[in-house]
Amino acid sequence: MNDNSISIVNLNSGEILDTKYKSTDTKFTIRGHKMYNNGVLSLLDVLTNKEIKTLIGMYDSKTIGYGNIFTMPFHKLTEGMDKSIRSRYKKKLVDNNIILQYRGKIMLNPFTFLPKIDKNVQNYGYRVQQMWKYLTEDQDIFDSEMGELIDHVFGI
Repeated sequence: MNDNSISIVNLNSGEILDTKYKSTDTKFTIRGHKMYNNGVLSLLDVLTNKEIKTLIGMYDSKTIGYGNIFTMPFHKLTEGMDKSIRSRYKKKLVDNNIILQYRGKIMLNPFTFLPKIDKNVQNYGYRVQQMWKYLTEDQDIFDSEMGELIDHVFGI
C-alpha cells in the first residue's frame, strides 16, 4: 500500500480496506493530543458554556473560508451580543489564542478547529497550522513559502 493512500479500517474485524484514493500531500494536519486535549480542554477552562456555544456556532461553512479565516466581520458573527460584551469576548478569544487578528482579518485556531482545505495548495492543512505557530509562537520558522502562504491566506 502506498504511504500517501487513504485507507478505511473496519473496527469490528481490523481489516484495512484501500479506498484507491491517493493524496498528494506528504504532511497532514496535526490531530490527537495537541488538538483534542490541549485545544478543547483550554476552551473549557477559559470560556463559559454560552461563549463556547457562540464560538462553535461560528465554525460553519458559511462563516469560515480557507485557512480558518472568517468570511464576515466579527460583529456580524455575534449579532446578538451587546457591543461591550462583544468587545470583551473578542479580547478574551485573542488573549487565549483561540482567534488571531492579523491584517484586518480574523483566523480561528487551526489546532482546535481543523482548517478548511484549499486543494490547490499542497500540504495546506499542515502549512496553515505551521503559519499559526509562526504568527503566535515561533517567529524563527519563517521561510519564503511561509511568506507566500501568509499572503495567500490573509491577502496582500
